[in-house]
Amino acid sequence: MAAPVIRRHGRYNLRAGKLGAAFTARAFLADAKAGSGIVAETTGPTAEAALEAMVALLTARDNDQRSQRRAHPDVDLVIPTSAEYADALAALPVTPGQRAMLAAHRVAGDAGLTATQIADAASYASFASANLHYGKLGRMIADYFSIALPKDSAGRADHVATNILAFSGAEQVNGHWLWIMHPELRAALAEGA
Repeated sequence: MAAPVIRRHGRYNLRAGKLGAAFTARAFLADAKAGSGIVAETTGPTAEAALEAMVALLTARDNDQRSQRRAHPDVDLVIPTSAEYADALAALPVTPGQRAMLAAHRVAGDAGLTATQIADAASYASFASANLHYGKLGRMIADYFSIALPKDSAGRADHVATNILAFSGAEQVNGHWLWIMHPELRAALAEGA
């Protein structure tokens, strides 16, 4: 029995080999948590043909998802789809604190949360800690999808990385801006990402 052919394609790990009577290729998210499952499966007359079909399928999948991204009206930024957020959250090293902030923010819905409330959800001492860690998560997601972050008035993109997760609402609570999670991210989290 021949060993499986293993390749990396973008953010996917591909494996191809003989499965029953056919050659099958399967794609998995690279660096994903164990058990995150198969992203796609193709077959072909040879392992190489199955891999070629897989690359074509993944390219079409990624292009389709990119075409469905929503342009955010207030910042120069495209928002990933729910499926993209789910992929990123399955593959990226999201800390327990970041997960706690995401969970609390999701539950808040369109009402949003202040940075202090987001910090409280992760038991951070201040909103500055929440901003730092939420911003790091936003940067990881933007990098994962090669999404260019807009720059702030001082020319820094890292200061607006949180915009990939949420946008600031028009209202303020006790002088603090409300942050509203993008509905695509809320949907991915609700589905268990």
